[in-house]
Formats: sequence, C-alpha cells, structure tokens
Amino acid sequence: MAVLIAVLNSILRALAVLGFACGASPVLGFAFSGQDLRALAGSAFRAMAAALAIMGAFGASLSLGDEISVIDARGRTVVLEREPKRVAALSFASLELIRLMNGADRLVGASRQPASRLAIVPEMTRLASLGGAYEPDMEALVGAKPELVVAWGSFPGLWLEDRLKPFGISVLRLDFYHPGEFEREVAVLAEVLGPEAERRAKEYLAWNRGARERLEGRVSAAKDRPSVVVEHFSRNRVAGPGSGAYDLTLALGARNLGAELGVEASDVDPEWILSRDPSMIVKMATAASYGSIEDRERHFEALRQDLSGRPGWEALSAVRNGRLHVMDSDLSAGPRQAVGLHQLARWLYPELVGKDEAGEVWREYLRVFQGIEPDRQEP
Repeated sequence: MAVLIAVLNSILRALAVLGFACGASPVLGFAFSGQDLRALAGSAFRAMAAALAIMGAFGASLSLGDEISVIDARGRTVVLEREPKRVAALSFASLELIRLMNGADRLVGASRQPASRLAIVPEMTRLASLGGAYEPDMEALVGAKPELVVAWGSFPGLWLEDRLKPFGISVLRLDFYHPGEFEREVAVLAEVLGPEAERRAKEYLAWNRGARERLEGRVSAAKDRPSVVVEHFSRNRVAGPGSGAYDLTLALGARNLGAELGVEASDVDPEWILSRDPSMIVKMATAASYGSIEDRERHFEALRQDLSGRPGWEALSAVRNGRLHVMDSDLSAGPRQAVGLHQLARWLYPELVGKDEAGEVWREYLRVFQGIEPDRQEP
C-alpha cells in the first residue's frame, strides 16, 4: 500500500503543477512553456500508467472466504486455500519469489538446484529435495506434506494434479518467464500467499518497473540500433517473440532478427544466421549446465569459443568485432530480469551504459529484496 500511495502522491503533485501551468500561476508566479507542459504531462501519465498497471495486476483474483480463485499460466481458473502454511516449489523462479515475499518459512521442499543458486536461496539446504523440476520424486513430494505445489505451466504434465489430489495437495501453475505475464503472475502468487507477500510484491514490482523505465529512457537516445540474434541453449535454436531475452532486446531498441520467426524459439539452418550477419550474438546458458560460479566462468568461455569457431562464422560481424556474449538465463526472465536488461544494455550501448551498472542493480536486488549481502561484484 505504501508503494501505491507514493506513486499516487507523485501523480497528484504532477497534476497540480499542470493545473497551475495552464497560465501565469498565482502560486508559482510564472507560466510554463509548451515544452515544459509536455514534459510534465509525460511524467504524470507515466506515473499513472505505472500505478494502474500494478493495481491492475493485483485485482484479477476473487476472494471466496478462506479460498481464493485465480487464473493460472494455462488460463484456467483455480480455487486454492488462502495463505498456505506449507509450500513446495518446483521452479527456481517461484522459489526465489516466495523468498522475496518473506515466505521462506513456508517452504518445505524444492526441486534439485545447482550449487550456483544456493547463494540466492540459502534455505535450500534445509528443504526436502524433490528431484527434477520436470519429473519430481513423487514419494519425496508427498512426504514433504505441502498444502500447495508451485509448478510451471506445462511441466510437469497435468498428471501432477491427478496424483496429488488424493493427498489434498493443490497445484498452482505459473511460469514467470513470459514478459507480458510476469507482473500478473507475481501478483497471483502474492495474493495466494497473503497480505505480507502482497506488500513485498508491490514494492518489488515498483522497483523492477522503475529500473527498467529509467534505463530504457536513457538508451532511447542511442543513434545506432544493433542487429541481434539470441541463441537458446542448443545450437542454432533462435529466440523469437515471447521469449524473455528476445523481449529484453526489443525493450532496449535493438533490431532482433528473430522477429521474422514469429515463434518463441525455432531451430534454424546455420545459413540463416550467416545470411543475416548480426552485429551481436547472445548465447543463453542455464544454471543446470554448470555447477559453481567458478564452473560458470569456464562454461561461458567454452560457449564463446564454440560460437567463434563454427564453420564460416569468422566472417560474421559479431565475431570480427568481438560481440559474442553469454547470458545466464536466470537474468533474462523471472525476478532478476532488471539485472539482465542492464547487462544487455551494456553490451548493446557501451557508450551509454557503465560497466558496473548491471552489478549495481544486482547487488541492490539481493540486499533489498533477498536480504543477502552479495559475495561478488558481478551478477
């Protein structure tokens, strides 16, 4: 509520100034130019849009006493018990968000995660290990006695609900990686968890939106708009509309060549990339493909070497100019997407974005929303 009040107060102040600016103000003592008015109006409308978006995200559920009706990632209406005391998380994004919402004490189990993620969720060491996120250990899952399991929209399959129903365990499916659905899904999870989770979620969403908008405003002044190809985890699988990294590049004004594919991800012939000659290539890497942070750096370097060493790629502008980058997929979607946006912005516009800006956003996120002191400077 405090976040919304602050946003609404800024709207009222901007509108008050606009009211005075319509002529020679008896209070301010001077008149505003047309350029001033346009700037003030823009500030007011941006603040109004932010407030309405956040309030709208939290207004899509229906309270049914001790139950709540929400829309999940599959578009289904799901009725759940409000404020579950025992929660299991199969996706890491849901695990991280539950912790962000001060819900760590409710966690009783989580899917197996690589060591590099333990710094974000140190509670992992006390939680029941539920096996793989796509194929959980059902005996361990039932044995953890959760009231609610948070899973991806499509994984595991719908057999999960059938097998958990006899034990009175509900399933909430949320993805957190579709940019257009992210705020709504965060709001859904928060509303299910209760008032404290809603308060924290609103604070986080306001911060995330502000960090993105400030950066996007700065890079809008860039004259050069680099062409980009984002390659997913497997070779020649290119990101298109709807994927997290693709949408981040568009938010920064880059020309993402995956637009013509028309789908979230598509396998392409190597000649497709060669013929389009992108000025920058971003390779996505998942934490599941490496162990520790030290392993990650070696893995990332191996991926960059693989990109530059592919047949014929030495002729690509991205290779010749050294614009081959590897991004951790945890930064392209989910709760740390503002960090990923700043990392991409640095690669796209090094003349406009400082070297450590992504690190600054990352450290702020950890301190403010996870209560963790970073153990390193880089995300």
